[in-house]
Amino acid sequence: MTAAATLFGSVALGVGVVAMPPTDGVSASSDAVAAIAEDGLSPHATDVPLLTLQEAGVQRLTNDAPAIVSLTFDDGTQDQVLAANILAKRGLVATYYVTTGQTGAPGFLTRDQLHGLADLGSEIGGHTVHHLNLPTVTQNEARRQICQDRENLRQWGLPAQSFAYPYAAHNDEVQRAVRDCGYASGRGLGGAVGSGESMRLAGETISPEAKIVESLRPENPMVTLAPNMFDRRSGIEAYQKDVETAVGVGAGWTQLTFHGICEREATTCPEIMVTEQELERLADWLVEQVVAGRVAIRTVGEVINGDPTAPVPSAYLSTGSAGDPNAQHAAFTPRRSSDPGHRVSDFTHQNAQGAPICWNGFAYGDNTANFTITSKTGHEGQEALRLELTAKGPGEAKWLPIMDLGECSLAAEGGQSREITYTARGGGAQSQPVAFVRDETGRWTYFSAGRFTPLGEEWSEHTWKTPDLPAGTTALAVGIALQQTGWNEVRQITVQ
Repeated sequence: MTAAATLFGSVALGVGVVAMPPTDGVSASSDAVAAIAEDGLSPHATDVPLLTLQEAGVQRLTNDAPAIVSLTFDDGTQDQVLAANILAKRGLVATYYVTTGQTGAPGFLTRDQLHGLADLGSEIGGHTVHHLNLPTVTQNEARRQICQDRENLRQWGLPAQSFAYPYAAHNDEVQRAVRDCGYASGRGLGGAVGSGESMRLAGETISPEAKIVESLRPENPMVTLAPNMFDRRSGIEAYQKDVETAVGVGAGWTQLTFHGICEREATTCPEIMVTEQELERLADWLVEQVVAGRVAIRTVGEVINGDPTAPVPSAYLSTGSAGDPNAQHAAFTPRRSSDPGHRVSDFTHQNAQGAPICWNGFAYGDNTANFTITSKTGHEGQEALRLELTAKGPGEAKWLPIMDLGECSLAAEGGQSREITYTARGGGAQSQPVAFVRDETGRWTYFSAGRFTPLGEEWSEHTWKTPDLPAGTTALAVGIALQQTGWNEVRQITVQ
């Protein structure tokens, strides 16, 4: 399996980045979910520098027209510099929705680049801290993901008023969280506009135009309408038709959504990414429409005209916290009430699909990995996490807690050393404990790993003491990795 591993119907896309299919009451574009899950929140690096206004040498194209078009780019991958340069050379602007937990990581935009985009006249919007599928996490975690993301941008001098739902997935509670965190709008995709009381495009009486053209004063700004994200199988012609539809409707607004950009020299390009040549053709065509007075290009914030300085509720900021560590669904719960620092995970709490709550399997590289949970066959007759590698290439596979801002994370402080003890068995492979740390912005990074340990088929206990955690650490995630073909089962992990 390359890049992603499937577990209980969910797809692990990266460290702490988990895409799950919509549950009941969740609205999402199925095309968007499937395509993003296949490609993942993948970093796409480029060495091309971001142009300045002076280097672009073109003034912004401004005009008044009844039809408005907003160009939007999701995830904040570094290759979006290519898009920004294409637009800047033509006097066009866009809205960039970034996941601040990845900002500055390899292949993602840096803070300086975000400021450079803003200097070009573009808008920086929020896309959560970790790109989680919000309806699949707790309400408190969803609020932390949304509020902390906006607070990160605010602290970086980039006040944000526009939000885009990861995987286009949302429900009524998530929409309320977007509003309560101070955002003025939330973007849907493919006519997916929510559920319950907010569903307003049900039935066959709604015209196709109504699903892709939003009012300039949206009925529900927390889920603004937009066509499906760009797909190379349809090409830019599909977006040209969408713009023509907006022109035909009259006073309407269309949002065009892109993800990664393939460089001109690329020999292959994933279906959900646009090539430089394709984006140039679309941008040139849009310039023609602007000059003809048929459309105007605006950022999402310029259309909604919200308040980017609206406060962020402090109750849902994650700095220095790991949510409620005593919650029933926490990854690590106190072993004894008299010793809150001694925490254990025994995987007894499971969701409706039988997956251990707060835990997920993750594989990267060219591997074939299977993740399961045994049923009452583990150590002392309890469940155990089982990982089997049947084909091994570069990379590894591991069980990890979901790296969030709340209950699935274990609170920790810089300068501490933690002792990890796990009970395991295996066949034909060596196991290794691994640790990741989270900083004040919510960003997770790899920290350290213990030694490789051969496991026999009898249960045995193993201990690893981590180095001192780095300064600024707010949370810790500990898992067990497998780097050879074979299998292991982990019954219990304790941290103290």
